[in-house]
Amino acid sequence: MVSFLNLNFFYIKKIPFFLIILLPPALVSGPAIPDILISIIGLSFIVTTTKNKQFFYFYHPISILFFLFYLVLLISGLLSEMAWVSLIERETIFYFRFFIFSLAICYYVQHNQKLFYYLAVSLFLTILIIVIDGSVEYFTGTSLFGVKSGDTRLFSLFIDEAIVGRYISSATMLCVALFIYHYGYENNKAIFFIFTILMIGEVFTFMSGERSALAMIGTYSIMAFILISKRRLERIIFIFLSILFIFTLINSEDRTQRRYTQTVNELSEREFPYILAAPVHEAHYKSAYLMFRDNPILGIGSNLFRHMCDKDEYFIQKGSCTTHPHHYYFQILGENGILGFIIFSSFLIFLIFNLTKHFLGLIFNNTLLKIDDRQLLFYIFLFSMISPIWPSGSFYHNWTNIPLFIGLGIFLTFYIASPSKNHEK
Repeated sequence: MVSFLNLNFFYIKKIPFFLIILLPPALVSGPAIPDILISIIGLSFIVTTTKNKQFFYFYHPISILFFLFYLVLLISGLLSEMAWVSLIERETIFYFRFFIFSLAICYYVQHNQKLFYYLAVSLFLTILIIVIDGSVEYFTGTSLFGVKSGDTRLFSLFIDEAIVGRYISSATMLCVALFIYHYGYENNKAIFFIFTILMIGEVFTFMSGERSALAMIGTYSIMAFILISKRRLERIIFIFLSILFIFTLINSEDRTQRRYTQTVNELSEREFPYILAAPVHEAHYKSAYLMFRDNPILGIGSNLFRHMCDKDEYFIQKGSCTTHPHHYYFQILGENGILGFIIFSSFLIFLIFNLTKHFLGLIFNNTLLKIDDRQLLFYIFLFSMISPIWPSGSFYHNWTNIPLFIGLGIFLTFYIASPSKNHEK
């Protein structure tokens, strides 16, 4: 009986390790399979930590901050006009699974550092397959699997959703951060390989036609160049190559020229000066702001923008009503009010504070202010993913959240350590 129980807990520990590695290709299949995977991973984590009485994962300050935010989501939905829709139909009540998944990532990484490498390899192979398929689609109009391209955007393995650029952007940023954490900056061959991945991700994201995704990976690349003191010469070379390839595409492809011209025109017409958004996105933001103005404390209710935006008091123009406002901060402001906005924004402020402190450490050569160079890319990754400067996906969509919460889980390994390990130190 004892051996049987031990065997069960062996699999409880090992199965999540492999499921985490399977997540990058699983995300290409759609939302259902990844959701099942993260639920199994999270459940196994709860079982394991409960058995071992490792409850410190749940009362770390970052964990407490999340659970406070989750409480606001629940109360906001419960007090809304459509409580059942918000909490049950739109599944707000299950939003906690994402953070539990992050804690699970933290736990399994701490118990097996090989997860960094294998997850990076999984991301790289998935990126490679999509880039090959998407490049064929870009230059011929049809992918290897028969998917037709849009007028200015690619679909690749995502078939009917123009989200391939966001996937490649987030997957590339995470892949590069993981490989850097594994190899460091001393291995010349590894650095050449990693910077090549970043260049491919940048160029293909541009080819995809998704401007927000390009802004994300572009910000990631520029911030990495500024904040990481090592390998700057190599980064200059690869940045130059990325720019060269992009300008070559602009000058040689009608599709790219149309998208580039459209982008320039739309940005010149925008009303929100600090957000890189098209006029249609700004209409979403205005609608969300009106919701906030009418419900300033808790908003209209979690994940209810799609159900409320066609009301007369919130309708702006044709196309302004959609499934979500395409901006995390406006979505939270409109749906969860100032309480949700303050808690969510506090994590962004935390990232900015640490990145600014690191920058000052570089300027004044103060090692106490600096973040470890191998960890720094995860700070930059999270900032790029939740930056308010460009549009985003839905705050509640699992496809959008899983890459973000993978990065958050790894980030948590730098802050959450078992009491026994702290005592050993």
